[in-house]
Amino acid sequence: MFENALEGLFCESADGRLLNANPALAHILEYDSPQALIESVTDVRHQLYVNPEERQVLEACLARERNVIGFETQIYRRNGDRIWVSISARMVLDKAGRPAFIEGFITDISDRKSAEDALAESRTYLDEIINAVADPLFVKDREHRWVLVNNAMCTFMGRPREMLLGKSDYDYLPQHEADEFWAKDELVLTRGETNINEESLTDVKGNVHTLLTKKSLYTDKRGELFIVAIIQDITDLKQAEAEKMLLEARLTQSQKMEAVGTLAGGIAHDFNNILQPIMGYSELLKNSLASEGPQQRYVDRIYQSCIRAKDLVTQILTFSRQSEHTREPVRVQTILKEIIKLSRSTIPSYIEIQQEIQQDCAPVVADPTQLHQIAMNLMINAYHAVEHSGGKITIQLEEQRLEERDLAISGLQPGSYAVLSLIDTGCGIDPAIMDKIFEPYFTTKAQGKGTGLGLSVVYGIVKHMQGDIKVFSEVGKGTTFQIALPTSEATGRTAIPASKEKYPSGTERILLVDDEILIVESSESILSELGYQVTSQSSSTAALECFRTHPNAYDLVITDMAMPTMTGEQLAERLMEINPEIPIIICTGFSEQIGREKAKAIGIKEFLMKPIAIAEMSQKVRNVLDQSRFLQ
Repeated sequence: MFENALEGLFCESADGRLLNANPALAHILEYDSPQALIESVTDVRHQLYVNPEERQVLEACLARERNVIGFETQIYRRNGDRIWVSISARMVLDKAGRPAFIEGFITDISDRKSAEDALAESRTYLDEIINAVADPLFVKDREHRWVLVNNAMCTFMGRPREMLLGKSDYDYLPQHEADEFWAKDELVLTRGETNINEESLTDVKGNVHTLLTKKSLYTDKRGELFIVAIIQDITDLKQAEAEKMLLEARLTQSQKMEAVGTLAGGIAHDFNNILQPIMGYSELLKNSLASEGPQQRYVDRIYQSCIRAKDLVTQILTFSRQSEHTREPVRVQTILKEIIKLSRSTIPSYIEIQQEIQQDCAPVVADPTQLHQIAMNLMINAYHAVEHSGGKITIQLEEQRLEERDLAISGLQPGSYAVLSLIDTGCGIDPAIMDKIFEPYFTTKAQGKGTGLGLSVVYGIVKHMQGDIKVFSEVGKGTTFQIALPTSEATGRTAIPASKEKYPSGTERILLVDDEILIVESSESILSELGYQVTSQSSSTAALECFRTHPNAYDLVITDMAMPTMTGEQLAERLMEINPEIPIIICTGFSEQIGREKAKAIGIKEFLMKPIAIAEMSQKVRNVLDQSRFLQ
């Protein structure tokens, strides 16, 4: 019987060693033979039981009752699989009354357990389906009483299920709303029609919701009539649709400006290369002419035009977010003080400038020059709006804490912001052009009063600083520009230093490399005027060969960045392989391939942005040479 039993029979020592087992037990646990099972299992509690604590419970029951029937637990098979078993066992005592061994049988009940789980799952299947519906769902009887509600309905009504079942709309809703729902229910009950309607409902907090309700008729086997309904609260949906339309408009505007910005960046590169020799030669000519006379005035005008063009390119690069700027904590109130002082000297006195500036407003992390651009552009626009009719310009600055609910549309992160508002009482902005005001080159001003880049530059700077800009305007009453910039806990700078560049000179040997012949010639002339010994190359490969031939013949290399065959960055790396001590300055009109930080990381000493004025070039060249000599 022991050998042929279908159930697994076993005998264990009191300390948990397997003493005997039949073939059925070996088969259940997937061992080749009872002997293999006995030899493998030396500690039943830890080798067989999934939860050793359950073995302790079994032993405690046996010590107390001597017999246990149908103890269910999980045990391991040889391959590590878990199975459910039912254990029936008894404790055998020796002559002294001490536990001698445990014997019993094990039945594999895994299939029964699976069936029980499936049955339990099927019992809750309908409830799970109903409660999984995110929208409120309910069933009413012929008397308009709720007989079934899902979890979403309970949440929506703000009451537990037991308070809703058996009740009607009149128990919880205002009279006029309950009358409306009752009338719609009667249409379903009397006509059998599926009813879809927008309805209003006041919740327990007094908030009015707009609902889209679908009600259908259901007849059970006994002929009883029921109303089955599902509710969708479309209050937020309607608001979300409005917000989505606004966000899509912002996205379209952003994509449009990004595309124009990419084009602007490319134009700026070529434009700077054109400006470089014009500026260089005009400065050389200006310095060589007598201080008086028409020629001096002519060259002054050329040079001033170059400066204007340079500023315009800077605005283009700022707009396209492709120019490098030094960012630091800056107090906006200090910038505004300078702007107001400058504006007051140029704006007629009949135009009032009012200040509402919070003096302890926290600083923002920004480029001070860019903040100047923002404030000055907005001030100029406000002045033009009130120039002819007179009026008032108000400058406001205050620190505000913006929470999650305040930022649904702007896309800003919750936190502290310096909010700058510039308000004028001028002509206002025509709604027909409101969506175009941030587009580059769009302007309503007369020729000579603007390039159409002012607001697009402001927009680009603000977005680059993770801020937001809003415009409120009414024709004939005025316009408000409101800018929110994230604040910083760091201490801001209180002033923007100004300094006059000098023309330091020298006699060192310089290797000059640029693929633009006019730039090479003008730069060579400038450096020669400053006293340096210049060797020029218009090819990066030729410059490399020249340097390889005479690696110690130069004290400094000045190279363009964007060149065919070999870029300035690649040339610099090759030159430093030949002579690691050679100082290098890289010049560029615009480049996405290298920035100031990367340039310094690979050993380049300075980074110059074209067009380069003589003062800037002379100072940077002198600084690099002096620093190199000091390090030697």
